[in-house]
Amino acid sequence: MSAESVLVLGAGASVPYGFPTGNVLKNWICDLRNHRGSDLGFYGSEINADYQRRKRVFEALKQLGIPEAEIENLGRMLAESKLPSIDRLVFHCGKEIGDVARLLIAAFLLDSESEIALQNPRAEGDWFSPLWSSLTAGRKSISEVVTDKLAVFTFNYDRSLEWLLFSAGMTCPLRSHLDTNRRVQRLGATAP
Repeated sequence: MSAESVLVLGAGASVPYGFPTGNVLKNWICDLRNHRGSDLGFYGSEINADYQRRKRVFEALKQLGIPEAEIENLGRMLAESKLPSIDRLVFHCGKEIGDVARLLIAAFLLDSESEIALQNPRAEGDWFSPLWSSLTAGRKSISEVVTDKLAVFTFNYDRSLEWLLFSAGMTCPLRSHLDTNRRVQRLGATAP
């Protein structure tokens, strides 16, 4: 990459790497409104996987001291609000709802992280491989990758970009763990 560039990662940029779309995340949160006593998840493997994910997240939040009723209430509020995203609900409802919502988002994203998915993205959506190819073209080591010409602005909550940069940087010839870490930190992806 020879010219200064800005990479804008919009919503959905992490989907090829195993993360949910904003709409899927919203649906997972809405589904928590019916969590207690739910028998969802026994009708097929995909439904079962979603049920198991909701169950893990629900239990993780309970361990953090979030009351079940509060978790379910957030799911109910989001479903009944007809707002397009959890972000909009947080914007309209304030700090108390926002704190639980941020914990839910983080818990679902952490549950979605998969090193296998990050290493083997769905081919039709892999944007990182061409980016990395451009950044490393003609260079022999990570120290030659010029990241000061690239700025990243992201709308994503997950850590996929940092993981992909670090992982790819660690495979460069003559690489150094410390040098790779510094370069990823210098890139400083910015989220709004």
